[in-house]
Amino acid sequence: MPVSDEALIFGYAYLNNPKCTLQFGGEGALLRISKQSRAALDELLSAGFVEVAPATTQIVGREYYRGKIPIGPLLGDREINPFALPESHLGWPTFVKIEE
Repeated sequence: MPVSDEALIFGYAYLNNPKCTLQFGGEGALLRISKQSRAALDELLSAGFVEVAPATTQIVGREYYRGKIPIGPLLGDREINPFALPESHLGWPTFVKIEE
């Protein structure tokens, strides 16, 4: 399944390999995942690059994810340098404040 450049960049930043985990949200959270980040995470899940991870806290409603494969080589295949991204790949926040 093809994955967008944005999804790979998100994956590289947060879930680059099987040792990387990401957890967010749940009861009492001050931030939520942005729409762009959710779309990127969903792409990575659908492609099998990321998986749902076991819970490591007892926070109700929290989400847990773990990388499954190294993402860096996939960026290299597309000639994307994650440390020198073009302007077109910047500009959206990963998490945004929850409005009350």
